[in-house]
This record gives sequence, C-alpha cells and structure tokens, in this order.
Amino acid sequence: MISDHLAILEFTYCLIAAVTLVPLFNKLGLGSVLGYLFAGILLGPWGFQFVTQNDSVIALSDVGIIFLFFVIGLEISPQRLVALRDKIFIHGASQVLLTTALFTLSLYLYQFSLPQSLLIGFALAISSTAYALNFLKDSNDIAHNYGQISMGILLFQDIIVIPMLLVIPLMSPTFSGIAVLSWSAILQSLGWFGLISFAGIKLLKKFIGFIYKTQSSEIFMASCLLIVLATAIIMKQIGFSTGLGAFMAGVLLANSEVKLEIKKTILPFKSVLMGLFFIKIGMGLNFAIIFEFWGRLLLFTSFLITVKFAILYWIVKSHKEERLKCIKVGVLLSEAGEFSFIILAAAFHNKILMENVYEFLITTVTASMFVAPALFRIVKHFEKEKTVVIDNVVAIDPLKKLKPEVTEIAPVECFDKAA
Repeated sequence: MISDHLAILEFTYCLIAAVTLVPLFNKLGLGSVLGYLFAGILLGPWGFQFVTQNDSVIALSDVGIIFLFFVIGLEISPQRLVALRDKIFIHGASQVLLTTALFTLSLYLYQFSLPQSLLIGFALAISSTAYALNFLKDSNDIAHNYGQISMGILLFQDIIVIPMLLVIPLMSPTFSGIAVLSWSAILQSLGWFGLISFAGIKLLKKFIGFIYKTQSSEIFMASCLLIVLATAIIMKQIGFSTGLGAFMAGVLLANSEVKLEIKKTILPFKSVLMGLFFIKIGMGLNFAIIFEFWGRLLLFTSFLITVKFAILYWIVKSHKEERLKCIKVGVLLSEAGEFSFIILAAAFHNKILMENVYEFLITTVTASMFVAPALFRIVKHFEKEKTVVIDNVVAIDPLKKLKPEVTEIAPVECFDKAA
C-alpha cells in the first residue's frame, strides 16, 4: 500500500513538473523534449530528489515508446511515401549512411569496438523529429522545397530506427546465436509474422470501422489502445519486439478511413507517456560526468553538430537550394534526437555500452539539443535582417528609375518674364 501511494505521489510530481516546465520551454523556443529532460533533472538525484523509486515511471515510459512506434507506422501511408520518395530514399538515406559511416570510423579509430562504434554512430545520426517539425511549422517552412527535404530526412530516420532496434539484441556480447536462433525458429517466427500481418489487413480496418460507427467515444478509445497493446504483446510472444508490433499495427491502419480519428485518440497518450520517458532520461543524467569531463563533452558535442551540419548542408546544396536555406536545414537537423536516447538505452541494456560511456553519450545528446535551437534562432535572426534589407532595396529601386522632369524654357521667354 505504501509503495502504491509512493508511485502515485512520484507520478504526480512528474505531472506537476511537466505542466510547469514544458510550456515554458516551448515559449522560449527550446521544445517540449528539453522541458521534460529538465523536469527529470529537477526531480532526480541531482535536483530536489522528489522521485527516488522510479519503477512506475520507467514502466509507463516503456509503454510510451510502443505508442510512438504506432504513430510512426500510422504516418507511413503509400501515398506519402510516393510523394516524398526522392527526399526520403535519396536525401534521407544519404544523410543517415554518410553520418553513421563518418561517426563509426571516427569512434573505431578512437579504440571503440565495431558494434559500439556502429550503434553510437547511428544513434548520433538521428535528429529530433519533434523539435524540427515544431520549428518548420512555426516558421511556415514546411511547404517549401527545403522544408520537404527536411521532412523526407526525418521520415527516413524514423523508418530506419525500427530495423536497427531489432538488430541491437543480436549485437549484444551476451547473445548466443546458436542457442537462440535456429532455422526452424526463424521460419516459425516469420510464418506467424506473415499470418498476423494478413489477418491484420483483413480484420483491423473492419474492426475499427465497426467500432467507430457505434459513435461511442470511450469504446473507440479503448479499441485503439487495445489494438496497439495487443499487437505489441502478440509480436513479443512470437519473438519480435513490442515496438515492431505497434509499428506494424500503425502501418496496417495507415489507409483506414478513420485514420485521423485514431491519431487524435492515440496522440495524447503517446505525448504524455513519451514525456515520462524523457523525464526518466533527465533523472538519469549524471552531472559528475559533466563536471569531470566538461572539456571532452564540449569537444564531442561540437564535433557532433559540425559533422551533421556539413553533411546536411552538402545534401541540400546538391538540390540547388540557396545558401541560407542550406544553412537552415543543416542547423535545424544538426542535433541528436529522441530516438538517440532510445537506441543508446537499448545498447546499454544489452550490455553493448558500458555505463560511463552511456552516461557521457546521453549527456552529449542532451547538450546538442540545447545548442541547436539557439543556433537556429541566430540563423532566423540573420534571415529576418536580410529580408528587411532586401525589402528596403526593392522599395528604393523604383525611385532610382524615376527621372526628374525638367521644363526647358527658351532664353527669350526668360527675358520676357524678367521684364
């Protein structure tokens, strides 16, 4: 009873911190993710220590990741993939592959193992979808070509994260391939996967459509939650991850007639539970690492942002965009993102990363998410100044073209007027 009361109390502290800090951070243009991270810092061992036994927060945050994968699947409709196919599979793939390769090579030369280098490189190649989309929408850049390039890159990152999370357990030093995998087990899992996918295509749309027609909002909400969690659990039972199950459910419903209603129902749950995930990350930040290795932290964060900026600038420039637009995209996506936390956490739990390395990387990701918004605001400021100058030139230019009209008066007329 005491533990239940403590869990409710700590959950309440998390909600109070989120409701207080997230709107403030959004107002400052720093984004909700950093608001949740800062809330976690204040609640955790380096803050006021309001949350000490955070098992309930961890459990709920894991459910948030499941809902996140479902929403990603829901966004991947064939029409959207076709509309952004070049920007997703050319620009997006180029950014992830080049950035991952460069980070992997650098870390491997720095004496990290190949699995460690690859996972860290991939995690740092991912940008913050929530932060970038928020800025694109606020500045009305999402409709422009460079905004669509940014969207394509972010969408490819969201898609490629799914297979990477499936591969991480196979890269674990504790993984025994012979004991865990056999041809019969692989074929059995794939058979179940195909069967569930086929049944889902036939049944899920009809089921959710029937529930929607009942006009009962609470039953529709319960049905949406049931679809996400049940698919995740079933996929876990046959040997796949819960995230893949939720992602598959989202893809199967991407063309549903009630897709928008499903998204409206799930998004609040996803947002709140993912907020708890970032609060958990904030509580886990080790400030002793910052105090001890602040020089390395500053150097590595600068290296992260510089490398990503250079690659993104080159990708957008190859699309013959203006220099300022290339800079905007490069700065906007130069930070690491929310999926970086998920990938690094998975690598740590699978014993691929040691605790001190994991804590250092989490701190680096957080630092990059503080620096990138500040840099983007500076770029936007220069863009506004340039726009004002151009507008003034355009306003003055017509005046230059006006020629003063001079009336010529004959000399005789002058003498006559003088007389």
